[in-house]
Amino acid sequence: MNIRFLGVEVLLRALPDSVALPLIIIYAMKYFNRFSLLAGGMMLVVAGLEFSGCKKGPEDPALSLSSRKARLTGTWNVTMFGDTSHFEGTNDFSDSDSDGWSYNSSGEMISTTYTNFDGAELSMVMMEESSDSYSYDGFSGSSTDESEVTMQDGEVTISSKITSSSGGSTDVNSFDADGDYEGTISMSYTFNGDGTFTATSSVSTSMDINYIESGSNISEENTESSSTSITGTWAFVGGNKEDGYKNKERIALWYKTMDETSESTYAGTYSSWNYSYDESEESENSWAGSGTDPDETWVLVMLKGKEMKVRRIYNFENTYIDSYNYSDNDPYTESDELEYTGTESGSTTMMLSQD
Repeated sequence: MNIRFLGVEVLLRALPDSVALPLIIIYAMKYFNRFSLLAGGMMLVVAGLEFSGCKKGPEDPALSLSSRKARLTGTWNVTMFGDTSHFEGTNDFSDSDSDGWSYNSSGEMISTTYTNFDGAELSMVMMEESSDSYSYDGFSGSSTDESEVTMQDGEVTISSKITSSSGGSTDVNSFDADGDYEGTISMSYTFNGDGTFTATSSVSTSMDINYIESGSNISEENTESSSTSITGTWAFVGGNKEDGYKNKERIALWYKTMDETSESTYAGTYSSWNYSYDESEESENSWAGSGTDPDETWVLVMLKGKEMKVRRIYNFENTYIDSYNYSDNDPYTESDELEYTGTESGSTTMMLSQD
């Protein structure tokens, strides 16, 4: 490469657009005055296009003929997803039945979830710890719950340990279960040129598990499905030398609304006790964004054509209310309600593509 061109290119890429673009025009006019007006005009167009699409992300193309905003605008489908999510908060639970029995508890909970999707099966590992104080029928006590659920490669394993203390005595109830598992997920994001965005996701899982509790063989069939939709605004983030980010290498997302619906069914058989049950649950929940700090920040590792790779960082307040009704083969009903409030944070690596 000509040394004169190399020096000018280094200088121009170090300057902000408002300064660099006029310099491109001046330099091109001076250097190419020996050529025809048509040739000079063509070179100016090429120079302008190359500068507007210069490389930002570490895996970006070296040259693009469209602006970064134009490349981002549109609907993107998630083809690969790897996420680590952490939740810390409080919970309140109430339970009452048709026999006049009632149960109430409140406490704290911590959970960590690992979720992976590579275009085929959804795999998840969920670990949760909680401590609660409870009361029922004039009694009061406390309990701790430790559980871990692994769903991958068509199999599910569950381990749970509940330690309860009441009236000076302590009881420990634990079980391990395994069985078959299927899970699917779909996710998409739409970025509009006016600075708004929408996001949707759908998750579906089914499990057939077997375990032993209190000497009885138990088999269960569980299905769960949920859909989430988010609306909000987005904007490019400026450069930060200290953190090593270039201008427009990142985008920030602010939630305006987030709505979730879910459905689940549970069916079980206790063979030793000649007992079976069926349970169904439906819930609808909505959240409103704070509108201050971003709920998500994306590092655009690669943005080219119809492909995008991002590192996603999120942190938002979450309030969840879940209620359901229960009935079995006896004339018996039960109503439960669970509410938890806390902070959910995490990071994700995603690959996205456009049709």
